[in-house]
Amino acid sequence: MRLVVTIVLALILSWLGGSAAATLIADWARGDESFILAFMAIPLAGLGAAVLFLVASTRPVPARAINRVAFVTFALLVLLFAALSVFELFVNGTLASAWRGVQLYVGIFGSSAVVVLVQWLVFRWRSRPAPVPMLFGRGPGATV
Repeated sequence: MRLVVTIVLALILSWLGGSAAATLIADWARGDESFILAFMAIPLAGLGAAVLFLVASTRPVPARAINRVAFVTFALLVLLFAALSVFELFVNGTLASAWRGVQLYVGIFGSSAVVVLVQWLVFRWRSRPAPVPMLFGRGPGATV
């Protein structure tokens, strides 16, 4: 039950946060109808991140695994943003003509980063620490 509540809470809050970020970025960029792609990416990023964080939360030390998943996911988002921005610049030839596409990528990856950040916070908050085994002097280093 705890895991289901965590997943539902993470999805709802991350979709709200990602939508707010996409709205702010679209307003900053004076976005047109192409910015609907940023809003379409939010559920995809949310479901993908939820699956990764769900797997990480089942590890023996969930906090460490959740932190690693968040770091790797952010790194992949940054690399993908950089690669697509460079490709956009290569295709258009000048920064002035490529700027509109780069703004769209900022919207997509900015909202996706907010989704991952919110889910990381929720999963980290709801993760349980590993139970400490009670050995009562019967451990490997215990004296008899």
